[in-house]
Amino acid sequence: NYEINKHFDAYMEVMYMTYYTDAQIAPSGAFGIGVALSCENPMFSEQQRGLLCGPGTGYDPTGHTNIGIQRRNVEGDPRIHQIGHTNSRLVAGLRGDLSDVWSYDLSLLRAQNDLRYSVINDMDWERMIYALDVIEDEGTGEWVCSNEQARADGCVPWNIFTEGGVTPESVDYLSTVVVFFETTRTELANLTFAGDLEAYGAKIPSASEGLQLATGTEVRNEWLSFVPDEVTQRGTAGVGGHGSDPVESDFTVKELFVEVLLPVIQDASGARDLSFELGYRYSDYSSFGGADTYKAMFSWAVSDSWRLRGGYNRAVRAPSLWELYDIQMQLNSDYIDPCEGAHPTATFE
Repeated sequence: NYEINKHFDAYMEVMYMTYYTDAQIAPSGAFGIGVALSCENPMFSEQQRGLLCGPGTGYDPTGHTNIGIQRRNVEGDPRIHQIGHTNSRLVAGLRGDLSDVWSYDLSLLRAQNDLRYSVINDMDWERMIYALDVIEDEGTGEWVCSNEQARADGCVPWNIFTEGGVTPESVDYLSTVVVFFETTRTELANLTFAGDLEAYGAKIPSASEGLQLATGTEVRNEWLSFVPDEVTQRGTAGVGGHGSDPVESDFTVKELFVEVLLPVIQDASGARDLSFELGYRYSDYSSFGGADTYKAMFSWAVSDSWRLRGGYNRAVRAPSLWELYDIQMQLNSDYIDPCEGAHPTATFE
């Protein structure tokens, strides 16, 4: 703080924090990935072919069998989550007395949070599907991935059907790195006037203090940036199921507010202090429009040891930027909605 005089008192607050951590978890893997494989897949043993392609299995007329893969990448290294955060906050303002009755407080705030997130040794489930769909090369007799583009991209068969059949080359092909950056920022300007209106005669005779009033305005901007890499956008790492698109958006809130504190009875028997508090705020959100909020409260201090408080208020919770722009997520699960589809098996009745 730096007080020039009673009319001008400048203040500032600065905060900066940064940290980085490595978190090691179990190896990645195929966690319930569904794949249609040809029954002529050379990685199948005769016993496996009979179990997977025989009667009562997932075999279909096209010569493929539908199977789900549940296997951890035990031949690979553990996943490493690298997480870095940097937070900064700056508040600066000017406050002071305008007169014997009124004071003011003008403040500015800027806060920012930066996240750096990466995962090493994850696995790409899209590549898993390519690496499981294997044929025998007619010219060389070698096992190769059936998809030509995948072969051109270095696809190596992932032989999980034979003990010890997974090669370091196939693990390298399936391994991937996930990286994304996220930044959130808040910028705020607030101007508040506070006054003790007892000097204007705004006082109830049974109280020792007069009416207190505060009013002002506030403008706030919330900004979000999310920058994912290609793997994150495709959603093919780890359990998969959804991708995350880049996001850059913001919204602004403009507000007007007023609050009053009215002491009714003070320093009386059975009522050391009986006061009422009223408040109103109008908020105009650029994201969805205007909203009114208010409160009405009372405080009754029966004695120095006992106080009763009560009130009624209306509050509005605006959606955050993540709630506005986050993607819809598809989770890998076996749950079935009995009320879904053209021919549901249950109803809401």
